[in-house]
Amino acid sequence: MKKSILRQRRSRRRGLTLVELAIVILVLGIIMGIVYSAIDFGITDDAKKLAVKSASTQLPVYLEKYESENAALQEGDSLQILAESNQETGWRAIKKDLIMDPWNRPYFLCSDQNGNRQICSLGEDGREGGDNKNSDYRLTDETTWPAWLGGKRPVQ
Repeated sequence: MKKSILRQRRSRRRGLTLVELAIVILVLGIIMGIVYSAIDFGITDDAKKLAVKSASTQLPVYLEKYESENAALQEGDSLQILAESNQETGWRAIKKDLIMDPWNRPYFLCSDQNGNRQICSLGEDGREGGDNKNSDYRLTDETTWPAWLGGKRPVQ
């Protein structure tokens, strides 16, 4: 009789308990989170670098073309205006993502120490100064680019 009771208990327990199932789901979730975050950061940084390099060659050309067809922009002006069509002058808007820095803020005009106009970004924090991703840079001068962008610092 004892053998038949043991066989019944064994035959009933063929699946996972709720606790075991919860532990398996938790472990799978942790593994997926680790893998996703590792993949996401690498791709995102590469995409930002590519966008900055593309903008560094295209924006100066679009800015010069805009100013020849419209009014000249002043220091501190946002390049947002390049992404807006102007029916009076016939200016056709450029893609908005081209005028945005890696943190989704529009580039703006600034001057370097020699008084030359530059296209600038204030970095991730949006404030002047800073290090690494928070450092300011001039899009049109690769020597000011932070290391994470692959900036080419001059040899001294």
